[in-house]
Amino acid sequence: MNIGVIGAGRVGRGLAAVWIRAGHDVMLSGSRDRAELDARATSIGARSASISEAVAESVVIVIAVPASITGEVLAEAGDLSGKVVIDCTNDVS
Repeated sequence: MNIGVIGAGRVGRGLAAVWIRAGHDVMLSGSRDRAELDARATSIGARSASISEAVAESVVIVIAVPASITGEVLAEAGDLSGKVVIDCTNDVS
Protein backbone atom coordinates (compact mmCIF):
# COMPACT_ATOMS: atom_id res chain seq x y z
CA MET A 1 0.00 0.00 0.00
CA ASN A 2 1.21 3.53 -0.70
CA ILE A 3 1.32 5.67 2.43
CA GLY A 4 2.21 9.36 2.45
CA VAL A 5 3.47 10.71 5.76
CA ILE A 6 3.37 14.47 6.15
CA GLY A 7 5.76 15.28 8.94
CA ALA A 8 9.33 14.06 9.19
CA GLY A 9 9.67 14.39 12.96
CA ARG A 10 9.62 11.65 15.57
CA VAL A 11 5.98 10.65 15.13
CA GLY A 12 5.99 10.71 11.33
CA ARG A 13 9.31 8.90 11.00
CA GLY A 14 8.36 6.36 13.66
CA LEU A 15 5.11 5.43 11.94
CA ALA A 16 6.80 5.39 8.54
CA ALA A 17 9.51 3.03 9.76
CA VAL A 18 6.94 0.57 11.14
CA TRP A 19 4.98 0.54 7.88
CA ILE A 20 8.16 0.12 5.82
CA ARG A 21 9.11 -2.92 7.91
CA ALA A 22 5.61 -4.28 7.21
CA GLY A 23 6.29 -3.99 3.48
CA HIS A 24 4.46 -0.79 2.56
CA ASP A 25 5.72 1.88 0.17
CA VAL A 26 6.10 5.06 2.21
CA MET A 27 6.73 8.62 1.09
CA LEU A 28 7.99 11.02 3.76
CA SER A 29 7.26 14.72 3.32
CA GLY A 30 6.82 17.94 5.20
CA SER A 31 10.29 19.12 6.14
CA ARG A 32 11.13 22.64 5.04
CA ASP A 33 14.75 21.59 4.49
CA ARG A 34 14.87 19.20 1.50
CA ALA A 35 18.35 17.89 2.32
CA GLU A 36 17.23 17.03 5.86
CA LEU A 37 14.06 15.41 4.52
CA ASP A 38 16.09 13.31 2.08
CA ALA A 39 18.42 12.18 4.87
CA ARG A 40 15.55 11.31 7.22
CA ALA A 41 13.70 9.39 4.51
CA THR A 42 16.80 7.49 3.44
CA SER A 43 17.64 6.54 7.03
CA ILE A 44 14.40 4.54 7.33
CA GLY A 45 14.03 3.34 3.74
CA ALA A 46 11.31 5.78 2.68
CA ARG A 47 11.18 8.00 -0.38
CA SER A 48 11.18 11.75 0.15
CA ALA A 49 8.56 13.88 -1.57
CA SER A 50 6.79 17.20 -1.48
CA ILE A 51 3.50 17.24 0.39
CA SER A 52 1.49 17.44 -2.83
CA GLU A 53 3.46 14.51 -4.36
CA ALA A 54 2.90 12.36 -1.29
CA VAL A 55 -0.85 13.05 -1.38
CA ALA A 56 -1.15 12.44 -5.12
CA GLU A 57 0.66 9.09 -5.00
CA SER A 58 -0.74 7.64 -1.77
CA VAL A 59 -3.93 5.93 -0.67
CA VAL A 60 -3.34 6.65 3.02
CA ILE A 61 -2.18 10.07 4.25
CA VAL A 62 -0.77 10.58 7.74
CA ILE A 63 -0.61 14.11 9.11
CA ALA A 64 1.99 14.34 11.86
CA VAL A 65 2.87 18.02 12.12
CA PRO A 66 2.62 20.66 14.85
CA ALA A 67 -0.94 21.94 15.21
CA SER A 68 0.22 25.47 14.48
CA ILE A 69 0.98 24.61 10.83
CA THR A 70 -1.90 22.25 10.09
CA GLY A 71 -3.75 24.82 7.96
CA GLU A 72 -0.64 25.51 5.88
CA VAL A 73 -0.01 21.79 5.39
CA LEU A 74 -3.61 21.08 4.38
CA ALA A 75 -3.53 23.93 1.86
CA GLU A 76 -0.39 22.46 0.27
CA ALA A 77 -1.84 18.94 0.37
CA GLY A 78 -4.80 19.86 -1.78
CA ASP A 79 -7.77 17.59 -2.33
CA LEU A 80 -7.88 14.65 0.08
CA SER A 81 -11.11 13.20 -1.34
CA GLY A 82 -11.03 9.42 -1.45
CA LYS A 83 -7.95 9.21 0.79
CA VAL A 84 -7.77 7.60 4.20
CA VAL A 85 -6.46 10.36 6.48
CA ILE A 86 -4.85 9.62 9.82
CA ASP A 87 -4.43 12.77 11.90
CA CYS A 88 -1.66 12.60 14.50
CA THR A 89 -1.70 16.33 15.12
CA ASN A 90 -1.48 17.25 18.77
CA ASP A 91 -1.34 20.77 20.13
CA VAL A 92 1.33 20.42 22.80
CA SER A 93 1.71 24.12 23.55
